[in-house]
Amino acid sequence: MAVTSVLNQNQFNVTPILGSVFQGFAPNVKSVRINPSSSTSTFIAGQAMKLIASTAKEIVVDQISAGELPYGILLFNPKKGTYAKGEVVEIACDGTVMWLETSAAVNRGALVALDPTGPTVANATTGNIVGIALENAAATGALIPVELAFQRVAGGYPVAGQGIGGAVTQATSRTTGVTLSTLTGAITTHTASLAAGASATFTVTNTTVAATDVIVTSVRSGATNRETRVTITTVAAGSFDITVMNNHASTAETGAIIINFAVVKAVAT
Repeated sequence: MAVTSVLNQNQFNVTPILGSVFQGFAPNVKSVRINPSSSTSTFIAGQAMKLIASTAKEIVVDQISAGELPYGILLFNPKKGTYAKGEVVEIACDGTVMWLETSAAVNRGALVALDPTGPTVANATTGNIVGIALENAAATGALIPVELAFQRVAGGYPVAGQGIGGAVTQATSRTTGVTLSTLTGAITTHTASLAAGASATFTVTNTTVAATDVIVTSVRSGATNRETRVTITTVAAGSFDITVMNNHASTAETGAIIINFAVVKAVAT
């Protein structure tokens, strides 16, 4: 009697490799050139890349910096372990599912952000959001499939309210700086008395901010004077300044003012 071999339907399953496409399906992959003038000399699979200005008749990319939204992620190449600046490589863009390494525990369905220098992913707490985790990860060093979704809407603005916010309270005085590296958030000011007609400026250290970005603010609550206003007075790479102005003619401002802010990613040209 003839014997029929029974095949295991998983025997041809591809072993997960950092930066490789999940299940061999790559719906949005592009060939690009790494910036020949990049300050980075060596690139590896899994690194997030951004588009850069170039007169070349090809797509030119470079490694993202903290807070920048990526255009794609470098794909694994079985023939090479690393890439050099000036090389033509392939990147996975929105909609592609690829294997990425975790730097902490991750839950299926969570938005994940990529550390530009890692490259590793973790729950999204900064602007470097790259996609949605499709599997759980119990700890550091796990490879999980991530569906790339760089959290953009029309015009390239980040989508608010999807794991990219935070809150911080100002300490010591109304001029004490705060740190909150998120694209949206709330800042509660100190309650030191701000005299009528006076103003106080403090710096918000925020690594998601570029000098060309637009910072939008509004007073949520907490002001004791309706005449109190907040405005952005400086925007720089990695920070912005908020000035609180008490425009009341005679009454001091003593409230813990909650200031909402949003970082609108923008370019000068």
